[in-house]
Amino acid sequence: RLVCAKHAANGMGWLTDHGLNLHGSRTKDFNNPHMIGRGPTLAGFRNYALNNLGLLLPSTKQQRQQLTKPYQVTFSILSSKDNDRRFDFKAQVNALKKALHNDALVRIESIAMWNYTFREQVEIATQSSIFVSVGGGGTSPAFFLPKGASLIVYGRDGERFDWDLWGNFASLRV
Repeated sequence: RLVCAKHAANGMGWLTDHGLNLHGSRTKDFNNPHMIGRGPTLAGFRNYALNNLGLLLPSTKQQRQQLTKPYQVTFSILSSKDNDRRFDFKAQVNALKKALHNDALVRIESIAMWNYTFREQVEIATQSSIFVSVGGGGTSPAFFLPKGASLIVYGRDGERFDWDLWGNFASLRV
């Protein structure tokens, strides 16, 4: 098998968050889902990318990575270039910390992912049990969450950015 650029971007033509639709900001965008039944392919692509980065442990090759303690809740902050979708999640982080009373089994991180390399973002995601982000490109690291992790996607009222992709990513709780 020929591989001319082992670390180059690799993709699938149908892998997009919206297909023929816009990003999920219009009601009619929800009439034409195109990711239904593609969960196994998405998981396979995830594992392929992790393997190429050298981040896939032998025990996870079958998507069996377990969530580990302390559980990490990652808030992806300031992830959009659009001011009305540029959340810092301070209120949510503070409320969670207050509710958990510094529980030793949970680590809460607020991370501006754009400050990190792609590989570092992937590593952060693989260590996260819960990933909180604004819908859009800033949610991309969630592709590498461990099986059984939860993804919480925020957006403006009525928006469901990337709804079709994340709603059919079977290994995550969205």
